[in-house]
Amino acid sequence: MADLKVFRRGADGRDVELRGSTVARERELQRRVEGALEAMLGVRFLASEYATGPWHQGRIDTLGLDEDGVPVVIEFKRGRDAGVIAQAGSYLVWLLAHRHEFEALVRRQLGADAAEAVDWRRPRVICVAGEFSRHDRAAASLYQRDYRVDLVRYRVFGPDLLTLQLVETVPGFSASGASPVPAAPADEANNEPEAGAVSAGVAQVEVPGCLRELYGELDEVLTAAGELEAPESRLLPALERYTGGIAPQLSARFAGHREARGRIRFLSAAYGLVRADDLLASYDQRLDAGLAGQLRPVVAEQIRRDFTTNGVPRRVLLVLEPDYLVLLADLLALPERPALHWISDPRGWPQAAAVLDEWRWP
Repeated sequence: MADLKVFRRGADGRDVELRGSTVARERELQRRVEGALEAMLGVRFLASEYATGPWHQGRIDTLGLDEDGVPVVIEFKRGRDAGVIAQAGSYLVWLLAHRHEFEALVRRQLGADAAEAVDWRRPRVICVAGEFSRHDRAAASLYQRDYRVDLVRYRVFGPDLLTLQLVETVPGFSASGASPVPAAPADEANNEPEAGAVSAGVAQVEVPGCLRELYGELDEVLTAAGELEAPESRLLPALERYTGGIAPQLSARFAGHREARGRIRFLSAAYGLVRADDLLASYDQRLDAGLAGQLRPVVAEQIRRDFTTNGVPRRVLLVLEPDYLVLLADLLALPERPALHWISDPRGWPQAAAVLDEWRWP
């Protein structure tokens, strides 16, 4: 019995099956579920109709945080929609590229403790629709390496009764597939900056050719319809993701030096403070004064966590434009901050290399 059946007892004492239907308007369904989101789906409400900016040009129906602190994207469809899985997947790519923006939203809505506890290991998608096809269920499995996908079928029975039925869940493998690499201990005998890093691995899952073809067809349909621009969805280590500034020279110099590579940090307008081996999605985000003001407390908290975990380094080389110094204002104000060597030219590799040579690092 695949479908949920609902019965009402009649005046004669016999149970009569009620025939469910879909809502007249998608927004009606969205408002109803959002009104009791935690009770219905176990998700705390953050935002409705959240705009994803001029590059992505999308609008996420509902953003939330589940009981485990995992980010949740919720998409609603009145009936059956062949593009719902691909559309939700594109929003996940956007979400991963704008972690600081999501955490700032959590901080505003749920407080600092909730923002600090956000778990990015396995973001979730919940699709609520009147019907799902077998192709929808197959498409959901494409995301099983990194994300959890829940397909929820709804039905309304008159003006008062709404049912939600979980018809498919793809749990994702990231939580068990991640392979943390312990931070290497600081070398007490030399003058290298003391820091550490954790490099996350990703479980490798063989995707059948038929599913790859299906994903390609869905992507082509959405892109052709102007629903989204097709971003590069691969996750790459930050040191490979960034190709400007001194990143290529850093990558070449630190190749094979795992411990030293773990002490590299990037300041990103999309992610805040990231490690060299943090996996990043492609993004297009420029730092401006407004964004710097929003991102500053996020970076301050990231630095605090980094120093708490790995210790305060004795010295730090900064290679960044003056605009990015705003993000480090709280670091600069520390009474016992590291010794800082600042190079204002983001392409100033000769100067940076001279400092690294002086430090004999690596």
